[in-house]
Amino acid sequence: MPDGPTPADLATLRHTSVLAAAERFDLLSGERRPVSARVSAKLLEAVKARTGLNSTTDIFEYDLAKVAIEDDFGPYLLSLEGTIDPGLDLEF
Repeated sequence: MPDGPTPADLATLRHTSVLAAAERFDLLSGERRPVSARVSAKLLEAVKARTGLNSTTDIFEYDLAKVAIEDDFGPYLLSLEGTIDPGLDLEF
């Protein structure tokens, strides 16, 4: 018995979590439109291996949802640089 989740388990959890969040933001409802794109075959195969998804539609929906729900914490945190008073005692 493995000690923890397998990479496939984690990929499934990521996929499920991203789509659940997109659903909460009502991003998956409404009209569905066809999308056409030309991408590197190597890139597509790498994404399939990483996500466990085989359908190009599922891959695009998952990746677009990830971008749509992505938070801006990193850039926000960096924007705070230099805004704390250097004289503030942060020792505990």
